[in-house]
Amino acid sequence: MKRASIVGKIMSWIDYKFFYRDPLFRPLSLKRIVEMIDNRADLVLDVKQPGIEDKLLDFLRDTGFHRTVYISSEFHQVIKNVKTLDKKVLTIAPINIMPVDIVGLVKRAEADYASIHVSLIDEKIVRELHNEDIGVLVWTVNDVKQILTLLDMNVDGIVTDRPDVALATLRIWKNNIPLRNSYNPITKPN
Repeated sequence: MKRASIVGKIMSWIDYKFFYRDPLFRPLSLKRIVEMIDNRADLVLDVKQPGIEDKLLDFLRDTGFHRTVYISSEFHQVIKNVKTLDKKVLTIAPINIMPVDIVGLVKRAEADYASIHVSLIDEKIVRELHNEDIGVLVWTVNDVKQILTLLDMNVDGIVTDRPDVALATLRIWKNNIPLRNSYNPITKPN
C-alpha cells in the first residue's frame, strides 16, 4: 500500500477540517465517549489502523469499562492479534465481498462474529457460521421486509441507520403480528 506524501496528508487535513465537518463541532476523545456510555450500552470499536491492538486493549483495561466491548476491523489480522492478546474480548470480522470460504476466513481471523453486508447474506451462510459457533451480524439494513427475512434466518444482530424501524419490526416479529403490505412502523396505522 502506498502512503500519502506530507503534502497529501496536509491537503487531506485541510479538506476534512474545512469542508467535511462542522467547524463548531468539537470531536470527543475516545476516553470521554467511553466514560459517557459506561454502564449504559455495549461498545463496538472498529479499528482502522493495524498495529494498535495492544495499546487499545491497555486503554480499555485502564478505563474499567463495565459493559461488553466488541472489536471489529477490516484487517482480519487485527482481529487475530486481539484474540491472541485477550481471548475474552469479542471480535467481529467484517465481510463485504463474498470469499470462497467465508467460514474459513472468519475462523482464521479467530473472530466471534462475522459482520456481513446484506447483499451477501443467505440462510446457508448463517447456518454454516452458526454450526461453527460464529455469530452473524448483517449490515446495513433499513427495510422492514429485509429485517423480517433476516430475523427468520436467525441472524444474531442487524446494523441499521433506522433503529426506530428495526425495533418496531422486531416487536412485530416477536409477537407474530401479520405484516400488511402498507405497514410502516414510523407512521403506525390507526
